[in-house]
Amino acid sequence: MMNLGTNAGLVMPHGGCLSIQLDAIEVDAAFAAQHANIRLGPAARITVRDTGGGMSREIQERIFKPFFTTRPQRHGNELGLAVVHGIICDSGDAITLYNELGRGSTSTIVLPVV
Repeated sequence: MMNLGTNAGLVMPHGGCLSIQLDAIEVDAAFAAQHANIRLGPAARITVRDTGGGMSREIQERIFKPFFTTRPQRHGNELGLAVVHGIICDSGDAITLYNELGRGSTSTIVLPVV
């Protein structure tokens, strides 16, 4: 959550809105078919939205790669989103990214209820 929030803050240097929403959902076969290793059953969906500038398709395809950045100056170790992606996917959970250029980004994480 800290990595997602930090990244959102960096893409809104002059202010904006960061929202975090938590919902209870049921992971069904259709959803599981789109996400490798995710478990069927009750889950928590965490949605993180920012009102930053969004990103191009080319940038979006690389956003979870280690050391990838769009910033001219280094901010930390450039591993934030790669770490988020690795933790979520290695745990058998799911993370998706929805983006609209000029309108911000939405990251959605689905975790099983335990």
